[in-house]
Amino acid sequence: MSLADFQRALAALSASPQMVRDLRAGRRSVLDGFDLSPRERARLQHAANAPGMAAQCSLYRIMRLAALNAVLPRTLAALGSAVGPLVEAYWTSCPLHDLRFLPEAERFVAFLKRHPELLAHAAGTAADAVSDLLRIEFAIARAHRATLRGAASTVTRYRYRPSALLEAAAAGLGVLAALPRGRFQLRIETAPAGITLWEGPIDTAGQPSTMVISTRRAWS
Repeated sequence: MSLADFQRALAALSASPQMVRDLRAGRRSVLDGFDLSPRERARLQHAANAPGMAAQCSLYRIMRLAALNAVLPRTLAALGSAVGPLVEAYWTSCPLHDLRFLPEAERFVAFLKRHPELLAHAAGTAADAVSDLLRIEFAIARAHRATLRGAASTVTRYRYRPSALLEAAAAGLGVLAALPRGRFQLRIETAPAGITLWEGPIDTAGQPSTMVISTRRAWS
């Protein structure tokens, strides 16, 4: 028995509506993974039965979704209702989280990288476009954080024109799936004042030449 296990069980209960439903239905085996005393089990049962537990679970999800939406708004908008199964799978796999927005988004991106079949199922024929959009948004967010460390420049490659993805995201998966494929690169220039994005096709010159966006520093 340990206070740490009780705290972990209580956090897991707040994060899992299914765990709440199991306890309310008398399936107390869901607590077997925690080293709990009979008194602690009774307290968790009482918590699961409390009328406010449903609101607590909803608040937990709202907080986590807000973190993802702050960093990856276009990706979530493009996925629309299909984002539900993705975040549920992510929350089940990673039930505890860092309340800071960027680390939470980083965990989500890493989860989808480990499970590309989930994104493929959710996005269908637009899966490749959504994958590129996800990478671009996360790279922009990281670049904003990097402005605190001074000037830098990175170049990454994509299957779709970055500006087209950023502009079409709100239109949904159907529009993204219809975008022409190609070989493009995006250069992100980071400076204390903000970031600038340049894009272009991959060719012999090898340097992106069209400005996509320029923003002042954020994520401070």
